[in-house]
Amino acid sequence: MKKHFSDNKKLYFGIAIGGAIAGTGIYIWHLKTAVGSVVIDAPINAPSIIDSAGATINQIHIERHMHPGYITQCRETGTTYASIRAAAREMDLPYFKVRKAAQGLIESVDGFHFDVLGDAHAPV
Repeated sequence: MKKHFSDNKKLYFGIAIGGAIAGTGIYIWHLKTAVGSVVIDAPINAPSIIDSAGATINQIHIERHMHPGYITQCRETGTTYASIRAAAREMDLPYFKVRKAAQGLIESVDGFHFDVLGDAHAPV
């Protein structure tokens, strides 16, 4: 093993340096593309959109490093939320159950049905 490493030392160092350069490039690219503010307009048929603080809004500003979420509507109340998490928080329901209901994996959460209206992503 020791002989193999010493015979191929340049190859292994080259791979390590190349991996470090590629990793740094990917990290920098990720920072430039993933961080930012996303603005979406309220859906036309939405009676109201409520943010996590309970305020009614017409636009949603999302600053995240991940997927911004899915605009979610409760069928019973007609209220549209900026995300599944905001719907769960405002309605005082377990997030994982609201997510499953919005995905169609369960029928309802405490009698409430949820629909995903769309992806809250930045326009291209």
